[in-house]
Amino acid sequence: MKVVFPICCGVDVHKTFVVATIITTLADSLQPHYQKKRFSTFNSDLFRIGLVKSSFIPGLNIRILREFTHYRYKLVSMKSRDYLWLSSD
Repeated sequence: MKVVFPICCGVDVHKTFVVATIITTLADSLQPHYQKKRFSTFNSDLFRIGLVKSSFIPGLNIRILREFTHYRYKLVSMKSRDYLWLSSD
């Protein structure tokens, strides 16, 4: 048997993580060596290890807008909850 590709990689994509299996075979041996690596699919984790370009992380203005929107949502939810609690009596 002839080794055509001495190094191959298989990727298994899940919702919350990605598994890469690297298979290496020496030229004089037919016995493969398997190595598995598991990566998170969160953008910040993928960016930190260099698998995603920085364009996927929003700029400062968008991050600030998201924080304000999240804060407003929490305030409206708290106000609605208090209103329902007071009107239930």
